[in-house]
Amino acid sequence: AHPILTAFALIMFEDIRVNKELDTGLVSRAVNFVEGQQNGDGSWDTTQHTKNQVIPWDSLRTTCIVANGLAANGEGDAGRLGSAVSYIDTEMNELEADTYTLAMCANALLEAAPGEAVTDVTVTELLNRAQTEGDKVFWDSDFPGVSNAGGEVIQVETTALATQAMFKMDVPPAMAGDALKFLASKKSPDGNFRSTQGTIQAL
Repeated sequence: AHPILTAFALIMFEDIRVNKELDTGLVSRAVNFVEGQQNGDGSWDTTQHTKNQVIPWDSLRTTCIVANGLAANGEGDAGRLGSAVSYIDTEMNELEADTYTLAMCANALLEAAPGEAVTDVTVTELLNRAQTEGDKVFWDSDFPGVSNAGGEVIQVETTALATQAMFKMDVPPAMAGDALKFLASKKSPDGNFRSTQGTIQAL
């Protein structure tokens, strides 16, 4: 059992809940599993790799995706989520974090701690890092994603994560539409968005 893949599954379960009946027992077991893996400081970590992964998931990124999964599903323990938010707040330096990680943190905080000061600061810093290209908006990252992506690939992945965060806001900023234009412009003739991870996140 893998905490990161389980967290992704919890996000997917919530996405399909609107038109599919879910096995609530399965969801509960998944929630119980990831909650049981939480460290005393509120973080999650793992030494396991996911498919196509090159860069190991550090504790901050792992905590962000697990907290995102628990909060999106709505079945996580509030105390555990609060501890995760505190860990993210302590470990993340909004001004120094690479943009890929910052976007992951923004997604987690918008799900787990909407309206809190750390969330507002993180989202503001993320939006401030937006770059323009004509009528399009995109995000780049100096540090690669977990598949060691660079160039246009990391731009697509990071922009997709930032766009997901914007659509978690009560009122998505106007630049969300321009970010979608950027993502659409990167679609290849064969239907992908520069990479497997980029395609999943962009869709």
